[in-house]
Amino acid sequence: MKILITGAKSQLAKEIIKLTGNINLNVHEFTKEEMNVTNYDEVNRIINNIQPNIVIHCAANANVDFLTKYPDQAYHLNTLGTRNVAVASEKVNAKFLFLSTAYVFDGLHPSYTEFDEPSPVNIYGKTKAAAEKIVQTLHSRYFILRTSWLCGERFIKWMQDATLKKKNINIETDLFGSPTPTSDLAQFLIKIMMTDLYGIYHVTSSGICSKYDYFQLVLESLGISDYHLVPIKVKDSAPNSLRPKYSTLENMALKVQGFDELRPWNEGVYEYIQNLYKF
Repeated sequence: MKILITGAKSQLAKEIIKLTGNINLNVHEFTKEEMNVTNYDEVNRIINNIQPNIVIHCAANANVDFLTKYPDQAYHLNTLGTRNVAVASEKVNAKFLFLSTAYVFDGLHPSYTEFDEPSPVNIYGKTKAAAEKIVQTLHSRYFILRTSWLCGERFIKWMQDATLKKKNINIETDLFGSPTPTSDLAQFLIKIMMTDLYGIYHVTSSGICSKYDYFQLVLESLGISDYHLVPIKVKDSAPNSLRPKYSTLENMALKVQGFDELRPWNEGVYEYIQNLYKF
């Protein structure tokens, strides 16, 4: 079986590549330098040459503040880039797996199912919601996986760097999500892509926490005890872009289809960090 992965340098793609290598799948991975997803001719040529059975589309920009400042670039990559990969995948009859986000919802409520209508409040969420519609329109065999607060190697290293560069860091106590380790999401992704149970899935760790509690657990898991997180409210943080208060999802389709729920967020995050650094 041939698997093609875009955005190969992303923290989730790296986890997928590691796991697929362990089960001897024929994986073709492409960084943004090797496949420019905004160039349809290039995307079509590569996918047509490889003839993959499954395409996993990880290429995206999730920098909320940057995308708010440059909306044209946001739609070019996250939405039109997704269209290009989806169309080329459909032409070779490959399954298409698209990674999306809880940011497609406004976050006014603590729980959203796969059957709730998207209502994004920022450019990032709007580009992803638009990309979802394109996938559903242009591809016949798709999986759309929405997740929340991905916890991966890049984020953990950012946290370490932040503790070295800043004495204190302000973290909101009134933003809520379900931190989801890339390792746990990748395991589910590989499981679902082997089926024909197409559609939209919410895939997050069990449980909900505040952003402050999440960051505190990361520091504790890293063994960093001499660093101070400053609890603040969103109204005092002066963000450049709106964030949903609740980036929390109900994993309804996952449960209805008979899949096991992901473990609690605190267990997953702690074990991910322990495995990352072999503590």
